[in-house]
Amino acid sequence: MLETGIIETSESSYRSNIFLVPKPPDKEGNKSNLAQINEIAREKLVAAKLRAKYYYDKKVNEINFKVGDSVWLLRGGKKKKLEDQYTGPYTIIETFKNKPHVKIELKKNKHSIVHSNRLRLSKINPNDEHV
Repeated sequence: MLETGIIETSESSYRSNIFLVPKPPDKEGNKSNLAQINEIAREKLVAAKLRAKYYYDKKVNEINFKVGDSVWLLRGGKKKKLEDQYTGPYTIIETFKNKPHVKIELKKNKHSIVHSNRLRLSKINPNDEHV
């Protein structure tokens, strides 16, 4: 912990005339102090990362898509006022093991690999013909 000393000034009438400033550390113990502070900071950073991961994992809802599922695709870029956010529905052709990406069929013989966070399950089957 850094020690503080008291310095008195009477330059400004708007501020308090007592300021707390850190005392300069001893020159011999600088390296050991710095190493200890660095180690403490590293431990606190690891703890903060684990805490953030815990809260993220607690809130995330992972959807596992299957081949043949019908999905809506989130449009990229800026959307206009009354423009639809999603296009589709599209059919999932392929899923990849241990990866959040899927391959969807955009048109006949045209495919795209998309991250699953841009997809939403559709209740409409794209193979059904609408009259």
